[in-house]
Amino acid sequence: MDIFYVTTPIYYANSLPHLGHLYTMIVADTIARAKRQRGIDVGLRLGQRLPRQRVHQVEVEVVEVGMGDPDGPDGFLGVVDAAQRLQVL
Repeated sequence: MDIFYVTTPIYYANSLPHLGHLYTMIVADTIARAKRQRGIDVGLRLGQRLPRQRVHQVEVEVVEVGMGDPDGPDGFLGVVDAAQRLQVL
C-alpha cells in the first residue's frame, strides 16, 4: 500500500517561532487528517532539527527504561515515539 507523505520545512532556532511556522504546521496537519479520513495511510513529518548529541542522549534514556529499541522493528521512529511519551524530547 502506498503512503502519502506530508512534510514541513526544518525550522532553525536562530529566532523565535512566528505565524509562518504555525501556518505551515496547521496546513500539513489538516492535509494529513483529511487523507486519513479517506482511508489513506499518511506519514506526517514536522520539520525539526535536533543536535546529534541530544538525540543520542534521548536514545540512551529511552533504551535504559526499556521503552524503545533502535534495533527493533520500528527502529529510530520507535525510539522517538517512546521519547515523546516520556516527554524527554
